[in-house]
Amino acid sequence: MDRRALALLLLLTACGGGAAVTTRAPDSTSPGATTTAPTPSSTTKAEPAIDPRDEELADAALLRSADLPGWSASSDPAPSDAGPFEQPPRGCEHLGTVTAIGTTSAHVVSPTFTAPDDVSTLSNELRVYTRSDDAATALATFDQPETAACLETLITSSGAGLFVSSARVQRQLLDVADGGVRHLVTVEVEQDGELHMFVAEFSLARIGRAISFQSAFGYGTVPNEAAFAMDAVIRRVQPAFG
Repeated sequence: MDRRALALLLLLTACGGGAAVTTRAPDSTSPGATTTAPTPSSTTKAEPAIDPRDEELADAALLRSADLPGWSASSDPAPSDAGPFEQPPRGCEHLGTVTAIGTTSAHVVSPTFTAPDDVSTLSNELRVYTRSDDAATALATFDQPETAACLETLITSSGAGLFVSSARVQRQLLDVADGGVRHLVTVEVEQDGELHMFVAEFSLARIGRAISFQSAFGYGTVPNEAAFAMDAVIRRVQPAFG
């Protein structure tokens, strides 16, 4: 099985399906986040009106082909009701609360971009709230200890015929805009006596009343373009929502 086939099998996992795989000698680290998600206030607040320009502004800020020269884009973006927040996989149910925080004024999803190596991928989605403190709550929710644990389970819970020899998750704080966090999932897969290492990166940044969620996937490492892609989106988001 070549790298592309293995990558597709692991990406299928990240979309939430399949039979369990055998795991040997797990080397899993899921460092607990120290951030505590704010609990909703019992005081009822009047919600600000939705700005009709938010959807258009968010769509214009999304990850685009010009950000990734030489990469190919899927013909259609992922459905707006797909993703880890709209349809959280087993073990990640807490992420579903992100859609229930406050009022969402815009939600847009980019196509999935594939690198010339036909393995590495990048995608991005933006969610805009009517209040900046709701965006802060969304970031705090993603930065819970349960997130690292569920992502590790998610990336190793599928792929018939694959043997996961090790999996680990690293949490990293991001010095971007109004704060961010990245969960880096490294998986070693044994296939036909050979070890293959794949890395998945799930990053969320807050920019004012918007959050930008980016997923990246690669063989051995995440693509170098991942950091640039996140910065490019943040630069476009800040004037509109920062």
